[in-house]
Amino acid sequence: MKVLSFLTSDAATDSFGKLNILGAFDTIQMKQIPAIHPVMSISLRILFEHDEVGDHHFTLKFLTPEKKDVVPPLEGDINITKIKETHIPSTINLIFNMNNVNFSTLGTYELQVIISGKIIDRLNIYAVRAE
Repeated sequence: MKVLSFLTSDAATDSFGKLNILGAFDTIQMKQIPAIHPVMSISLRILFEHDEVGDHHFTLKFLTPEKKDVVPPLEGDINITKIKETHIPSTINLIFNMNNVNFSTLGTYELQVIISGKIIDRLNIYAVRAE
């Protein structure tokens, strides 16, 4: 499996397998601490090879700079099915829309994508003081 894209943005949608992203960002500018970010989307586009069909457990962790959960881990199961022609990989889009996310401190926040017990990608979000 391979992560093709992993982004935070203002909004994301899936339209017939197409991943649509609006306003990708990696930095939150905070005038006050803590800060509430009203709306954000976390989106992933993951490619599974034809030999990776089957069920996979998925976890998304969103961690503070102190490695505490920003929100409880988001978990679920993914079932990857074989495309008729076995040499063609399967691609899936996962989108998590979040409201009123609490950034409690300045620093580097981390998103972790875990599939079948293995961290397959990480993404940093930087919380900085607005000038």
